[in-house]
Amino acid sequence: MKKAIMLFVIMALFSLNLYSCTVDLYSGKRPVEYENTKWISQHPDIYFEIGDKFSAPYGKINVNGMEEEITVLFGMGTQVSFYIYEYELSPYYSENLIIDGDCEFSKDKLVVKILKDYKRIFNDDIKEIIFIKQEESV
Repeated sequence: MKKAIMLFVIMALFSLNLYSCTVDLYSGKRPVEYENTKWISQHPDIYFEIGDKFSAPYGKINVNGMEEEITVLFGMGTQVSFYIYEYELSPYYSENLIIDGDCEFSKDKLVVKILKDYKRIFNDDIKEIIFIKQEESV
């Protein structure tokens, strides 16, 4: 009987582990799932826009008076990456990676805690970026 209970516990834990690998706990919470929206940060001056849920988010970043086009990639879980966008290269070309972060999602706000500032564009002055959702007219 003891072996049967132990086997049941092991199988339950194994099943839970498999289930957690296939279920996205943040599905429906990321900005890319809010179509026709614009996400704006005042400090630093960054925004990105979401068209439909099948298009990549594009926007702009303005640092020290220099404006660059960006694209944003939301990964599984809470991971996010910001890239400088270049038309002739893949949007997610590794040389163009500027920021990796960890997100806190809510319906109208996105908080990105900066994990790595690859180009040191913020010189360690900014540790998080707060984006507020704006509805776009279609």
